[in-house]
Amino acid sequence: MATEPDLLILSDLAQKDRIQILLSEYSARRAEIVSRTGYGFQLTVIGAAIVTWVLKEGSGNSPWYFWLGVATLFAAFGIGTFVTFAT
Repeated sequence: MATEPDLLILSDLAQKDRIQILLSEYSARRAEIVSRTGYGFQLTVIGAAIVTWVLKEGSGNSPWYFWLGVATLFAAFGIGTFVTFAT
């Protein structure tokens, strides 16, 4: 059975360089997660504002406006939750 060569021995990178690469990857991943979470919160706020406006404008004449608003609220909340907590 052949043994595989140790990649750390063959690498020309010093320990400091490996740590710097790891920290850069961590920083990029963190920025992606923070931006995705921010987009989810923005979507939730916009959905809540639209639902509030629809309920305020049309709730007096027809009851279907209320159910449209409730359905839109649940859809916006669901999409916002998915965007915020998706892995």
